[in-house]
Parts: sequence; C-alpha cells; structure tokens
Amino acid sequence: MSDFLLKVNAVNFDRFITDTDDLATIRGGGLLLRNATAFVKNVIKAESCNIITEGNSSFLLLIKEIDDLRAQEYLRTILEHLSSHEKLKYACFVGAIVEYDEKKSDVKLNLKELETLCRIRQIQELDLRLPAFNREAVININGERNRPRIFCDIEGVRPREQKSPQNSAGVLHDPALPEFPRDDAIVNSSVAIRRNHGREHKTQLLKEMAGINSDEPLFHLENIGNIENTTWHFDDLTTKYKLNSGNDKEQVISDPGVPSALAGKMAIIYLDGNGLSKAEEKASSNLAKLKEWEASLKSHQQTQVKALLHEVRERPEGWIVTTRSSKLAGYVKQDELENQLRLEVLLWGGDDCIWVVPAWKGLEFLEHFFRPVNTQDLGDNFSFSAGVVFANHKVPIRDTVSLAARLLSSAKKLNREGSSGNRFAYQILESFDHVGEDYDRIRNGQLPKSLSFQDYIINAEQLTLLREAKSRLETKSGQNGIPSTRRRAILNALYRTGTSLEEHTTRLAQVSNLNVEQIRLVRELPYLWNDPVSLSDMTDDPTVMRQFPSAAVWMHLFNIWDYLV
Repeated sequence: MSDFLLKVNAVNFDRFITDTDDLATIRGGGLLLRNATAFVKNVIKAESCNIITEGNSSFLLLIKEIDDLRAQEYLRTILEHLSSHEKLKYACFVGAIVEYDEKKSDVKLNLKELETLCRIRQIQELDLRLPAFNREAVININGERNRPRIFCDIEGVRPREQKSPQNSAGVLHDPALPEFPRDDAIVNSSVAIRRNHGREHKTQLLKEMAGINSDEPLFHLENIGNIENTTWHFDDLTTKYKLNSGNDKEQVISDPGVPSALAGKMAIIYLDGNGLSKAEEKASSNLAKLKEWEASLKSHQQTQVKALLHEVRERPEGWIVTTRSSKLAGYVKQDELENQLRLEVLLWGGDDCIWVVPAWKGLEFLEHFFRPVNTQDLGDNFSFSAGVVFANHKVPIRDTVSLAARLLSSAKKLNREGSSGNRFAYQILESFDHVGEDYDRIRNGQLPKSLSFQDYIINAEQLTLLREAKSRLETKSGQNGIPSTRRRAILNALYRTGTSLEEHTTRLAQVSNLNVEQIRLVRELPYLWNDPVSLSDMTDDPTVMRQFPSAAVWMHLFNIWDYLV
C-alpha cells in the first residue's frame, strides 16, 4: 500500500471555449472547466484522498494507502466520469498518477513528472469530440435554393442535431439573436450545453472571483439601483452611433466623451502574472506549502477583482449600459430593459485570465492591475504582463484571443530577460484585418526604422506618461490640441527614412495650435520615454543628463490617442 499524487488537466481549450463567437457559449465553456472538480466530488470522496489544489481547469489529489492497480483504476474512473458527464462530455481531460512518499519523494520532481505525463497524453487525445450525426436535423430551414443545412448555426463545424421549439439539448429559442432572426436556431449539443450554462450563470464566474454570494447583486448604485448582470452579446460592450434627437441626420456616439473612432470596438485583454511559475515551484517543496500558496493566490485574485468592482461602482461612467433584459420566460427574453455591467471574463486560469471590456476602458482596466500590491506570499516584485487587442466586436474571437496571447508572450519575454515590472503589448485591428500567421514579420514591418521590436512594449510608467502627455496637449476648450490630420502626418513621417525626430517634432509645434508649455512638452517627450518621470520634473537646465530621444513615444501616443479616454 502506498500514497499517490493524481493530477487531472482540462486541455484543448480551443474546441470548448473559443470555438464560437457567441459570448454565452464562451462564458459557459470557461465556467464549466473552472468548476470541473465540483462535477466529480462524489467520485473523489469514494477514496481516502486530500484535495491539494483545485479549480482553474485542473486539480491535484493526494490518495492515501492504496495499491497501484487500484490507484490506476481510480484515475480511469475520474476521467470516465468527466468524459461522460452531461455538461463536460465534449471537453477534453487528461490525467496522470505517480507514487508519492512523504519522507523520500521530491515534490517538485513529482509535479514535473505529472505535468509531462499529462502533456504526452494531451498529444494522444483527440482535439475535437464529435456528437452523433442526426439526419433529421439536416434539413433546410429557410428554403433557400433547396439546399440542406448540415452544420451548427453558431459553431459552423460540427453537425446540427435537433430542431424543436422546446427547451431541450440542441435547441436555442432565442429571437433576440441578431444573427438569427427566425424563432429557433439549430445547433449541436456541445454548443447548446455550454450556451445554456453561460446564459443561466452569467455572473457566476465574476462573483466567484470577487467573493460575492450568488444571490447578491454585483453592486448597488444610488441613482440606478442594483447591477445584477453583465451584457448579453459582445456588441453590448461597445459604444454605438445613434441619431441626435435635435437633428435626425446627425449621428452621435451613445457614450458621451468617447471618440467616434471607437464605435463598435472592444478590448480583448490577456493577463498573466510574472514570475508566478517560479514562486509556485518554490512553494512546491512540500504539499502543505503548495496548498497554502494556492490559497494565497486565490485570495490575491479575489482582492483584485473586488477592488476592480469597487472602482467601477465609484466611477460607473462607461461601465454600465442599458440594454435587453436578462429575464427569461422559458427561452424567450421578455421585452424589458435593464442596467448591465460591461465587463466579461472569458477564461480564468491559475494566474492568467482573458477579459473583454469596452475599447475606451481597456487602458484604464490595465492600470488597475498594474497598481502595486502587497504580494509577499506570491513572490517578490509580483507584476503582470498583458496582451491587448482593440478590435471590432464582430472579429473572430478565437483568432483574436490567439493574437492577444502572442502579444502577451512578447511582453513576458522582457521579464524573462531580467527586466521586471508591469508591461503590455497591443495591436489595433481596423475592421476585419488580421496580422496572419507570420506574426513577427508583420509586426516588425509596422515599426519605424529607428525602433526595435522591444519598443512595441509599454510599461506601467510609460502608460502613465502617455496619459499625462495627452491631457496636457489638449486645449482648455476640450478639443484636441493636436488635430488628427497632424497626428497622422507625424506618424507617416516616423515611418519614412531620412526624417529626423527633431524635424517632425519642430514641425508639430509649428503647425499645431499649442501654447508655450505644450510646445515645451512636445520637445521633451522623446527624452522622457526611456526614463519616465512626472512631467512636472521637466527642466530646461542643459547640464541635466538626458537619455537618447526615442521616437516610440510618438508612435504609441498617436496610435492609442483615442483610447486614452
């Protein structure tokens, strides 16, 4: 009889979370994987075992006093239960088990062995689980060209399974869907299971992360009332054009103060903690410390999300939208309006998470997570890296999340090279464009000749500098001190060889309606970029040492000018 460590991981997220562009389906998939342990609690209790870590799409168990054959059978039972569970049967899980001796075993080596075995089994696992083919569902709904529709109306890959107006697996009776004006859309059961769960538990993940009881509202606003829910669709996160009540021909943005260039745009933010893997490895000297470290991480995450919701409550402008009601009569939405929070969590892993917020709130959101916090339990100098994509709400989510992950990786690379701190990389996608597969080549081609790839990365201090610089360059009347045409001209000059930084900054000061202080700021900004200080510390003293000027400040300031709301 021996003790064993058993680990189960959810894998191949692309086919269970981001395989559709439907918000409820994505939310439901992420929530189901996060709470996978809850679905096998009864199986886990069948043996004498302790849960070391759980949640975040994986769990680690210590099984006491059991022989090898029974331990292997126990692992098979857990995996079979997960793969046959009604809500998880289309997710992919892998598991591994190793013998453990509390006195002799090296916990770090045990955990690495478990992870390696899980990765090997992931390679052997099917990427996509297919439902049974239902011939009766392959029918022509619209009668267009008498051509049968075979694939799921939402996912478009796996075959549709059922057509029925009742609330049953495979059916979405949702007339509010703009893509499907008919009364019912036919989907496969994988989409139906996740979408149903995502609709029924809209705010569960956010409440779990913030430590809010499921029956309580997210928060209360004096002039509005309780904020109970988040949005229904990605387009609810964006600002839109609407007709001006005084002039039917004039369109204005539905959110006051938001630039018209951001209409229909959202920000997809992929966040990951820096150095947490090393901190976790350090805590893995024994299982008790690992369990304590995991609890500290969850407590820190809860504190951050609580603080985020508190900030939203204190300054709700732009975070709250009045849109379709979340109340359902069966599967048909009641014709009501309600106030909803523009904040979505697509995935929350161990220390990484994917958020979606309005485009003009993206940088403000980052600044919240970039604030210094006391994190002694999580390791010294704890910080975040992020990849941010500003894009139209109709972009393919899977490709956009993949791009955000690449941007995150480029930001984390600087931390791995010894430069610590909060930083992010961003990409602005106009319309439906995409950077393609050769990411590095495309990104390098977008850089001015004088800059290197690492100049794409912005740290927390530089973001503060950009925000303060924009504020100072705006005139008192509220109009931009630098017209958009001039900003574009300066950007064009940056990308032309033979144009010096001094030339176009001088030209900028000449053609723009700037006052003396603003002109001085324009001339100083390039020197402040690599060593950001408060703009109040600028000096005219020629004896003060200043770093070589960087054109990166102009590239970033004018690229994200509209997003610095």
